[in-house]
Amino acid sequence: MKKYIKLLFSLLAMLGITSCSLDTDNTPGDLEGMWKCTAMEQNGQTVDVAEKQIFWSFQAKLLQIEDKIGTQPRILYHYNLNGSILELNNPYLYDRDHGDKPLTEPTLLVFYGINTMNTTFTIEFAKGKKELTLATETYKLYFKKF
Repeated sequence: MKKYIKLLFSLLAMLGITSCSLDTDNTPGDLEGMWKCTAMEQNGQTVDVAEKQIFWSFQAKLLQIEDKIGTQPRILYHYNLNGSILELNNPYLYDRDHGDKPLTEPTLLVFYGINTMNTTFTIEFAKGKKELTLATETYKLYFKKF
């Protein structure tokens, strides 16, 4: 009888583990991890931004964009990935102490190469997926895997 009870508990535990789904379940695939922005291009003009220490970090369904020097606010985005299309939606100002707040001022995004609250990028990888280009109609952002 004890064997059957142990077997039943084992099966229930396995079922419980496999049936759980977290809000963070997503497979960003090759985007997963931290990317350092090295350059921004607009209207054919390229600017080296490596010294600005701009990082984009993809994990599950969230993107965190931050200036590691600390002069600009951190931004959180929900994103959708569909093939080579990256959609950024619903930006928030990162504030762990008082709770993240919806972003209402799109000018805070310009530093990061984003000019609208919700935006869509085309994704291009290079050099064995160690380099990334995100392109809109007006901007190209260049990254290296960190």
